[in-house]
Amino acid sequence: MHALDYGGRIMDRGGAVRAGGHPPPPGRTGDGPGFRRRQGPPPAGRTPRANRATRGRSGAARRLARSTVAAAGSSFAFAFVLVFVFAGAAAAHSRPEATAPANGEVVAEAPPVVAISFDEPMRVTRIELTNADGDAFALERTDEMAPVTRFEATPPPLPAGRYTVKWRGLSADGHPMSGRFSFEVRPRDPARAPRRTPPGPA
Repeated sequence: MHALDYGGRIMDRGGAVRAGGHPPPPGRTGDGPGFRRRQGPPPAGRTPRANRATRGRSGAARRLARSTVAAAGSSFAFAFVLVFVFAGAAAAHSRPEATAPANGEVVAEAPPVVAISFDEPMRVTRIELTNADGDAFALERTDEMAPVTRFEATPPPLPAGRYTVKWRGLSADGHPMSGRFSFEVRPRDPARAPRRTPPGPA
């Protein structure tokens, strides 16, 4: 098939002018009975839609990455502050450093004193000594509940067996503290071990 241009000139399907004709106007082609606009490069200064969409997605990804980095930085800073605050608070509390007898120690006879050493002054408000059956043994203390770095109490003669010491107190900053430790009395000569009925609690 052939088409006529605006001036009545004959063109073939490729838009070429046949003999006696002229080239089609710019941006037109003679494909079919009518004319259609050629697909040429976009005008200067305009960006194809596909490129604009790609750049929009890239910008959104960059903004999301910056937001993620900022959020991670804020979380890290907050966690660091929490660790610092709790570490400082924990360091301010008095803590037991040693006991006598040592926790889990086996002694040949009843200890002369039950003692607890603290890194800061501690006001021991309660001390209790019990055997494996839960029987309580009175402890004699002389600290008058004053803050001390070493607390001592005198137990009565103890028969063979395992014992637990439980204590409560207030640290220098008023924080309540508590703890326990145990020891065992195991005489070398069981026949010489004391045998007595335990008194009531202190």
